[in-house]
Amino acid sequence: MPLPRRCCFNAASSSFNRVLVVRAAARMSAAQETLEVLEWKRLSSAVSSFASTALGRQRLQVLELPSTESASEMLLSETHGALEFEALRGNSCDLGAIQTDVVKVGLTRASKGVALSGREAAALAAMLEAARSLRHAAFSSFQENKEKQEILRPIYDMLCSIDADVDTTKTIWNAVNDDGSVKDSASPELRTARMEQASCERKLQELMTRIVIDRLAGDPNGQVASLDGRLCVAVSTENSSKVPGLLLQSSAGGLVSYVEPSAAVALNNSLSQARADAAQAEYRVLDDLTTKLRPSLSNFSFTLDIVADFDVVLARGRYSSSIGATRPSFVHAERDESESTLDEFLVLLEGARHPLLLEQHRGNLREAKILNRMKSRAFTSAQDYQAAEEAITKAEEEVAELEASAPVPIDFLIKRETKVVTITGPNTGGKTAAIKTLGLAVLMARAGLYVLAKEPALIPWVDRVLADIGDQQSLSQSLSTFSGHLLRIKVGTGTDFVEGAALGMAMLDDDRFENASVEFDEEKLKPTYRLLWGLPGRSNALNIAARLGLPEEIIMEARSLHGAANAELNEVIMTLEQARQKFEHDLSKSQKLLGETKRHYRALSIAQKEIEEYRKTAALDANDQLAVAEAAARSDLNKLYHS
Repeated sequence: MPLPRRCCFNAASSSFNRVLVVRAAARMSAAQETLEVLEWKRLSSAVSSFASTALGRQRLQVLELPSTESASEMLLSETHGALEFEALRGNSCDLGAIQTDVVKVGLTRASKGVALSGREAAALAAMLEAARSLRHAAFSSFQENKEKQEILRPIYDMLCSIDADVDTTKTIWNAVNDDGSVKDSASPELRTARMEQASCERKLQELMTRIVIDRLAGDPNGQVASLDGRLCVAVSTENSSKVPGLLLQSSAGGLVSYVEPSAAVALNNSLSQARADAAQAEYRVLDDLTTKLRPSLSNFSFTLDIVADFDVVLARGRYSSSIGATRPSFVHAERDESESTLDEFLVLLEGARHPLLLEQHRGNLREAKILNRMKSRAFTSAQDYQAAEEAITKAEEEVAELEASAPVPIDFLIKRETKVVTITGPNTGGKTAAIKTLGLAVLMARAGLYVLAKEPALIPWVDRVLADIGDQQSLSQSLSTFSGHLLRIKVGTGTDFVEGAALGMAMLDDDRFENASVEFDEEKLKPTYRLLWGLPGRSNALNIAARLGLPEEIIMEARSLHGAANAELNEVIMTLEQARQKFEHDLSKSQKLLGETKRHYRALSIAQKEIEEYRKTAALDANDQLAVAEAAARSDLNKLYHS
């Protein structure tokens, strides 16, 4: 008899509690492994590179994955608002000058009763000023763009909660300079101590200069020096007797001696005391300043959090924009009758691409272009012009080849009633890349990032994404399961393969299962990495194994053992694929012709309008000429009549 639901949480049995703990740990482990498989940290790192502050980058090291759909929707709205806000305000969003890490350390120290340093106080004032500017920019943008207020609302709500009054920053700037040094005007004691310090330094410098000139003329090592804050003279050891005083130090080789002249001892002591007095006065200024600011520490921390949060939102928006991503919409398994036909899909991602593969491709292309430019400059002055031209041509070809090898976009068209999608096809054909692309898109949407696909992008919100790909396949090295270490993944593993195949076929006959495959180019013997929906895949393991260097005799024997029935099935599937490819080719050609026809039609329409305008202008000109001629004739007749 099953336990009531409430008993599951109140069971007294220790073994039952252990089972709950183990299951929870297993779920945690599976979720964590999924993040590692999908390279979530690497994606987070890519997003963090768009942050401007140290605290923002720190918070983006592992992107937050909210536990509710409403929280994810809020993150997406923030990202959308940040993109719009930055487009409107531009430089107002530059947070690079805010030293959030310095401010955070200073606030922590101040909360423990320690005085702020001058640098920390200056960083705090600069942060408060920047926060106040952000608040003003958010308010102005919201008021000036009535039609975009719904989009800007999250940014407005975030930044307008900042409380950074002008008096606080004035108080800080009255005490410290931009570089964190304490101002002379901060206190009378500090001004007096610094004046005394400057006087001692001036007198000492004059004294030492006279000693060097009067007693060490011609000594190559004779000069004024400073050791441990005390002024002295450097003198060749053989001439040290010329300067009576204290020997402070000798050089490693003993060739140079550092002597504090007897006449300078009292002045050096006075200078040390003046410096100590100045340091004590500086500390009192900073301690008094910290005491004044301490009641507002919680408010400063709140403002710092908002600045860091805003930096995180900006980074999400900038990253989404940099990859040309689209804002996703969350859909639910239960369809609303009022929804459009488009919403028959639970997942609709057309032209989806893997963002990390795209980032890697862009990096490789960038490096290739830099190398190409370097080669071009290096060979400009080369004597062997033919070799130089060949090298440049080769570099240009490499760049062109890289440009043509961008990650292939794939389509995910999964209807609401579908519960399982089975992707089959040739080894190294892109099955793993497709799975990772979808998994990463779901996580990105949940974290408030746009997804790399065309509009509209429809994705279900899920609280957990679990990936069990079988091995740690490397997309960046184009390494799949088969070519990596020949690991088999199949339905019914551990059973007779015939029973496993029968079980798989029975599952695929269920309406809740959807079949898809990765396309393979038979002519080039290479995968195209495109997903074909509704078609089973063909394994090209033998062809791939041959391409990887397996001996021909083994390949031939394997083909013989594979059997004619499987070959016929592959032939049928290949015929279907070829028919689909021809249809898509014809469709693409028709769309191209349609586009050309529309362009010609627009050109003809423009030409027709120009002709009509010309005709109207010509008719007006003719009428004007007739009127002029008529007026001239009348004038001539009048002259004849009156003559």
